[in-house]
Amino acid sequence: MPNIYSLPQEVIVHVCSYILVRHPVSTVGWQRDEKTLARLARTSKTLSGPALTILWRTLPNILPLLFTLPADLCVQRMFHIGRGQPEQYMEFARLPTAADFSRWILYSVLVRDIKNLHKTSSPPSVTVSLDVWDVLAHHGPKPLVPCVHALNTHDIGGTRYPLGVTRLLFSSTLKNCRLAMANPDTDLVPHVHALAECSPVLKTLRVSWDYASRECVGPGDHRPSTPLSQRLTTFAYLRELSVVGIHILPPALQCIGALPSLQTLDITVSSVDYPASWTTSTPNPDTGHFPQLCTLRVQVDDLSWVAATLRHIICSPVLEQIQITSSHSRHDSFERLCEVLSRHRSREALRYISHEGWLGDPCDLNAAFTYLLALPAITDMSLDTSSIIMLSDATLEAMSRAWPRLENLDLHSYQFEPDAALEDYVSSVECPATLHGLSALAHNCPSLEVLNLAIDPRCKPDTLFSRARTTDVPGWHRVFRPVAPSRSALKGLYVGFLDTKYPMEVAGIISALFPHLDYVDHGDNDEGMYSFPGWTEVNRVLREFRDIRAHERMWANDELAAKLVKTL
Repeated sequence: MPNIYSLPQEVIVHVCSYILVRHPVSTVGWQRDEKTLARLARTSKTLSGPALTILWRTLPNILPLLFTLPADLCVQRMFHIGRGQPEQYMEFARLPTAADFSRWILYSVLVRDIKNLHKTSSPPSVTVSLDVWDVLAHHGPKPLVPCVHALNTHDIGGTRYPLGVTRLLFSSTLKNCRLAMANPDTDLVPHVHALAECSPVLKTLRVSWDYASRECVGPGDHRPSTPLSQRLTTFAYLRELSVVGIHILPPALQCIGALPSLQTLDITVSSVDYPASWTTSTPNPDTGHFPQLCTLRVQVDDLSWVAATLRHIICSPVLEQIQITSSHSRHDSFERLCEVLSRHRSREALRYISHEGWLGDPCDLNAAFTYLLALPAITDMSLDTSSIIMLSDATLEAMSRAWPRLENLDLHSYQFEPDAALEDYVSSVECPATLHGLSALAHNCPSLEVLNLAIDPRCKPDTLFSRARTTDVPGWHRVFRPVAPSRSALKGLYVGFLDTKYPMEVAGIISALFPHLDYVDHGDNDEGMYSFPGWTEVNRVLREFRDIRAHERMWANDELAAKLVKTL
């Protein structure tokens, strides 16, 4: 067998990278997983240099480092808890000495990330006892992993550990940290304080309420952010902050806004925590809050809070993405939000708007989208709501001209209950868009890939499909001019719950407007709850058109090849 050093270094790097990704250490236990190539390679004395650098770069948890300690120091014991399966615990048989950590020090400097790249539904079967961590705190290296860049507290072992444990892994090189809080009211502030002290160059901090933990406190409204504001300002390099499931109060939000490098913010708020003055104060564009913010994600009860905050607090001129999840909102509050966005300092940069939550039924958003026409960079607009959204053809045409770079327009996610009547939907739609609105989008938005919008396809043939008096060209062909394939990118189209009475003509229009489309989603997406014979026929015709186009391309290629042969 040739020696590993006989291979070129780039080959060793490639092979070891493959081993790390395709043959990870199983989460059922480091020692029991004897057939894992990663375990063999990490513990082999033959593999060194680039192999060790790669294979120790990312660890699934802290167990691999514990197995670098002497065998007479680390022992595993079985504990029977109740009638369940016995649990294995890692313990120390004696107090360690400085010499016991020689291999730990050798390998720990190679570790950059502690995160499980191959998560399973069950945690590691070997749990590190708190006594082990206590011994490591007093006798182990400081920090335990001196060069770690990314840390996920879910993956340091088989349970959730207190601050005294997790801070052992906070190093001066830490840049990306995920914290799972079983009790945010008591855990969050001390952890942030420890990170500010140990990891001053932190760039990404994601905090979540770990409601699946055994030690979870809840359910409840977690609002531990009053003292939180005292430490947040120390993270001068922080670019991304995510605090999900833990309510952010006004003092903390003000301090977050002062972070000079913050680009992404993901928070949960409740409007009851904010005074009335929050929505009535005079806007101040020179406050300097959130100067570099590009992405804002908010979970909130009242959508009006977002509008007020964007008007008075978030003054970033480079805001590109807004994603909102609201539990209690109406279409008039969404309209106020759109009005604020139309006057915001970032209106030239804003390109992505997403909202999830009910807006009322039926929901006329023509006025709201008229405000959004002032945002020229829009590429993605998504409303995930159970409301029936209504837009007119005139609004769609104005949108198509204002947003020439539009790529995704998802405005329909209405779903019927099994006992709902289709007539209720039809009677609620007063002025929906028609094929004319789709025509404007097809001609003016060449990058549009996804279009989900409730339309009314019940067109009268004598108004749209009649032949002209002086020509044999159908009237619809003049109204709905074909779009060149090179000018169309649409791959998905959903049209709602209204069936068409004229499938042949509608299929011709859709094929002309969207030449790459061979299927139209509609209704309940063929789940069988409702019948749409018109759209079924449209899709059959579109498939025929697709086959015809394929044959035309084949004939054109054959004709071109024949001409080339004649010229030779």
